[in-house]
Amino acid sequence: MDSRICRVYAIDLLYNLASRLGLGKRPDFRVDETLLGVEIGVDRGWLSEYLLHNLPALNLMMVDPMMPFDPSSRYHQGGDSRSRRDDRKWNRVRAEVRNRISFAGSRAKQIFQFSADAAGEVADGVCDFVFIDGDHTYGGVCEDIAMWKPKVRPGGVLCGHDYGNPRCPDVERAVNDSLGKANLDVGMGYTWYWRGATIYSEAA
Repeated sequence: MDSRICRVYAIDLLYNLASRLGLGKRPDFRVDETLLGVEIGVDRGWLSEYLLHNLPALNLMMVDPMMPFDPSSRYHQGGDSRSRRDDRKWNRVRAEVRNRISFAGSRAKQIFQFSADAAGEVADGVCDFVFIDGDHTYGGVCEDIAMWKPKVRPGGVLCGHDYGNPRCPDVERAVNDSLGKANLDVGMGYTWYWRGATIYSEAA
């Protein structure tokens, strides 16, 4: 993905997080306590860099196995070009991401695991936000939502990318079926946001 395209939805995500989590306004977005965010699907780390740079209180878990996929796997069969990268290509991507986020130090944690494995190591209700942008197949999106939805705290943000993107038609259907279209807000750059966590917080 072109970094210019990433910037469109990165800006939308940043301002939605600031609004929904009550982080105030630019230039600081500073809060008294640290934030815990999860990014499912990191690719080259453009979004990671942007969020870590603009949210100084953010600790970001960056979940992406960054490894070759079995040709018979659902992700590979789904046609995503990233599933066809070999070891040499992934090694270059790993190094690129590592350099891109080095300024953040311990606030950036790369987790080279599949989404399901990483979710199993995170307690329920502890994440301020989870951004889903990994396996774009129908089954992959449904599974990511099911696994990570409980990890978001009341009042937190469950969100993702490629909703309505004609290149990823399964995403919109999976998000609608998993969360209900009426419970969603759609932003710029194909971003989506679930209202459920906020509604739950207000009702508590």
